[in-house]
Amino acid sequence: TKLNDGRFLGSENEIDIIENQDISIELKNFNFSNFEIYTSPSKRCIQTINKLKLDSFNIAEDLKEINYGKAEGLFFDEVVDQYKYISDSIKKEDDFKFPEGENNTMVFERIEKFLSKINQNSVLFTHQGVIRCMIGFSLEIPINKWYLINVPHGYPIQFIELGNKYMLNIDRKTFS
Repeated sequence: TKLNDGRFLGSENEIDIIENQDISIELKNFNFSNFEIYTSPSKRCIQTINKLKLDSFNIAEDLKEINYGKAEGLFFDEVVDQYKYISDSIKKEDDFKFPEGENNTMVFERIEKFLSKINQNSVLFTHQGVIRCMIGFSLEIPINKWYLINVPHGYPIQFIELGNKYMLNIDRKTFS
């Protein structure tokens, strides 16, 4: 999106994708035919699905981006300036909750609940915050460091269910 400039764009922000920007080659070449498709209800996810000309998909509220609450649309420095408890939590390495919004634990819990209800052959169209939570949990990264995970836009990221846990399945180049 045009607003993808470092500000918090969460579940409450209904913005368009950049119309003339191409879909990544990895996503264009992905074979969706044997998968059940689920998407966040956000406009930007549905527009991506439409660009890929996918006919059938299910909307899932649990795939929404993190709810940033009153931090929605603000830049990190603005949030830290306006909400002192957040900078205190960062120093303590806590999983802070955004004002009137969510924290990583809340996001991961809703995703985990959602994943328990779908079959293994599914594709999810979702957001950076959600994917960061899945990667962070899978790789056992401390929750207060999940924000450091860089998720490339439009790049398919695969998880494999092993036992009752989803494990990241990714090539070394992308992993680094």
